[in-house]
Amino acid sequence: MAKGYDVNQERRQALSLFGKDLARRAKSKCELTQAGGVPLVTYEIPPVPNDPDFERCLLVSEDVLAQLEQPRSIRSGEWRHLNEVIWSDIPAVQAMALRILRHLAPAEPWAQNLIEESYLDSGVEALANETPQRTLGVPIGRIEEKSCPIRKDVQSLPNGGRGISRFVTKTTHQKMGQRMY
Repeated sequence: MAKGYDVNQERRQALSLFGKDLARRAKSKCELTQAGGVPLVTYEIPPVPNDPDFERCLLVSEDVLAQLEQPRSIRSGEWRHLNEVIWSDIPAVQAMALRILRHLAPAEPWAQNLIEESYLDSGVEALANETPQRTLGVPIGRIEEKSCPIRKDVQSLPNGGRGISRFVTKTTHQKMGQRMY
């Protein structure tokens, strides 16, 4: 368990070295919403490489991070500004904007229209396509039943195991030696 903790701390430290450069690039604003004066966090575009990569990092607000981690909580009305963000000169910003638009497109015609109107570099589209659309590419700590025998037991608990599911999933990953994040 200490090994995973140490690896996580090393990764966080490496990401913190990007902080000043990200703040300069983003002008101390959320790169996806352009909101200023809000707490910002470094976000890596999944799948996360072994070594942190500046080109796969974004500076986002805590509210945006919460929505990206739980795609069901995305409030579509708050993302109409993506029509400006999709034209950013930063490939990572374009890729995340495209992922969000693809998530919104089935229910929002404006998002589908924006996807059709935008022309993106093939490298940006490749980055946006690296993970399934249903999760926006965000590692949310979920694992499949076939890789975790405990998952079925958690679901059979009262209330579906709410409140302990994440704990069981996290500890199971640690026992199995898998990276959760």
